[in-house]
Amino acid sequence: MAVILSIDIDNNIKIIEASKKGETLSVLRCMTIESSGAKDGKIIDMDGIVNVINEEFKNNGIKTRKAIFVINSSKIMIRKIKLPLLKKSPEILSMLQIELQQIVSVDLSKYKIVYEISNATNENRIPYAEYIVYCVPVILVSECVELAAKLKLKLLKIDISHNCINSLYKNNIKINDVGLNNGENAAFISVNKNFISFSTAHNGFCDFHISSDLEEIVAQLTKFMRYYYSVSGNRSIEKIYIYGNNNHMLKEVIKTKLDLNSEIIESISGLSAETLPDGFELSKYLNNVLTLFSNNKEQALNKSCSSKLKNNYGYAAILLVIAAASTVMMGFFNSRAAMKNELTAMNAFIHDGKNNEIYSVIEEIKNETDYLKFYLQQAQELKAAAAANDYVDTNILREVYRIKPFETRVTSIYSGRDSTQLLCLSPSMSEAALFFSDLKEIEQVKSAYMPAVQSKSGEPFSYSIVLKLKEVSSEE
Repeated sequence: MAVILSIDIDNNIKIIEASKKGETLSVLRCMTIESSGAKDGKIIDMDGIVNVINEEFKNNGIKTRKAIFVINSSKIMIRKIKLPLLKKSPEILSMLQIELQQIVSVDLSKYKIVYEISNATNENRIPYAEYIVYCVPVILVSECVELAAKLKLKLLKIDISHNCINSLYKNNIKINDVGLNNGENAAFISVNKNFISFSTAHNGFCDFHISSDLEEIVAQLTKFMRYYYSVSGNRSIEKIYIYGNNNHMLKEVIKTKLDLNSEIIESISGLSAETLPDGFELSKYLNNVLTLFSNNKEQALNKSCSSKLKNNYGYAAILLVIAAASTVMMGFFNSRAAMKNELTAMNAFIHDGKNNEIYSVIEEIKNETDYLKFYLQQAQELKAAAAANDYVDTNILREVYRIKPFETRVTSIYSGRDSTQLLCLSPSMSEAALFFSDLKEIEQVKSAYMPAVQSKSGEPFSYSIVLKLKEVSSEE
């Protein structure tokens, strides 16, 4: 029976000591460290945090050295990318990195990339999948490694809060004695002392996360949900789960102000309720608990996701085929009798089941290689085309779609170095005015004006908005 520490780093530090026997988890001790040394998953004061944790370990008699860390931060980016389904992790990571370079404006060398595979399909006899990609800042991972070293802990794994939600579905964990439905779109909302986070799961994977400092709950939840609807293609939320602090207050707010039903996470299957320590609340330590159910070593951020290709047998098979073919050709030139003997040997080689398996592997490797070459060529052409175009700040486009009202449609966009022009349709003049007002608040916008608004009876308001942009550096 293994005893492990689970350390969740958010705007505070939550720690549990737990033992796991088979599929059953027992929590032995728990503690929450409120400190200004941690903020949004980042350790600001390393030495201060080390001293406080060591003091808590001493006071609680904790001597366990094996530990798992969970990073809970708004700095973790999530992207959904539809690409061909490959079999090997190194090839997938290379493909994802090429694609990410086209859609995010960050230095990917400063991020650890992990992924989940969802929605595998076949299109024109080519397998495709939707990859849920998590980009984790390397600095957050490095801080966990340093903290473990200074606490003299044996670091087993570094996880992220998004994977904790994924583990609910992967391990068929029941919430409040009810199993989760992969087909439902579920939201997971957490409110702590001064922070609110909103995550969603679709097809059993966390594919959306947003969080911010806690201000006005109703306004923030409304904003989060509108943003989710806009980026998800108006997917509806069918289930809402609440965890963290102030759960009953949050549930009441969601019911009375948003007219939505929600459920507080009070129990999960696999967690023993018989010997819980004083002060333990599952909703408060949910990430600490869920990471201990995850056995996916490929997602561990402190591990290398790369693996060596084991294709030696493929090259051996190629040599065998070449050698056999050479022998046949020599027999053909020497004599018909020799040729007959060699053809017989070749026929036996071809009809040998093991040789057929090797040949299939060779063909599969060739097909994957050809596809990767084609994909790289396409990526290089796209990169060259992007370099040839005028500089366009893609952040302005993301901001436009983030603040766009729910029923407003942006029918076309022209974006250049100095300005961006939008053609829009809104059901009412008030919604058009709200959109125009919000656009002027975008950081990159210097000024904005609406040349004209047109509307026919029974039809939406049609109008254009011109955004004059602030000067930007071409090196950004």
